[in-house]
Amino acid sequence: MTAILFDSTVASKPAPRTFARGIPSERRRPFIPSQADLDWAAQAFGDAESDRHLEALAEQARWDDQFTVAYPAGCCQLCGEPSDQLDPVHELCPECLTAAENATIACQNRTAMGQYRVF
Repeated sequence: MTAILFDSTVASKPAPRTFARGIPSERRRPFIPSQADLDWAAQAFGDAESDRHLEALAEQARWDDQFTVAYPAGCCQLCGEPSDQLDPVHELCPECLTAAENATIACQNRTAMGQYRVF
């Protein structure tokens, strides 16, 4: 690390501000793109937006397919058997739902009392 030492007893006049003053205003002109540049940019951004939209649709279709193919409507998510009494939230048949609830209670009992069981 370098140290900078200042001598506060020497008075000096600051140098005139010539650095970073910018370009004189008579040479400064705003950039105005040509109509061909504007057309190209509109086409490029339109293509990119449509590509993004198509990719999002394809990703959503892949996401939806993994559930519709594996578990058709009306089948239990755990055992895969068809059932008329599916739970609307978890889509489990009554037997699998009871087994899942008992396993949850047993896990809570093991943490609380050290025994994996349902009363």
